[in-house]
Amino acid sequence: MIDLREHKDLIRQLVVDENEKDENWKWSVKSINKKKACIHWGYLEYLGCKEPFFTVELEDTGEGYWIHAKNEHGESFMMEIVEDYDMPFLNVPIDKAIRSVVSGIAYKAHSCY
Repeated sequence: MIDLREHKDLIRQLVVDENEKDENWKWSVKSINKKKACIHWGYLEYLGCKEPFFTVELEDTGEGYWIHAKNEHGESFMMEIVEDYDMPFLNVPIDKAIRSVVSGIAYKAHSCY
């Protein structure tokens, strides 16, 4: 079983890195639990979003685990396969998958808002 809490230091560091790159809006980790990490972005708060954060969310598909990047509405816009029992050649190491989706979140934030 994959647990995002075991990768909290990596998630926090990636968010700190994004915060240092963003001259206008603050990035921070709101929470990290077993299946979900909430990443607050100040611009979403400025827009008045009820939940001003992106999420990194782990999904148990029954046949493995996928990790999603989701927007402030909970809509998935990026996904990596971390573990697939039937097609292991699609697997991405969890640390690489986390890096990818956090990078995707930052890219989405800066290109769409």
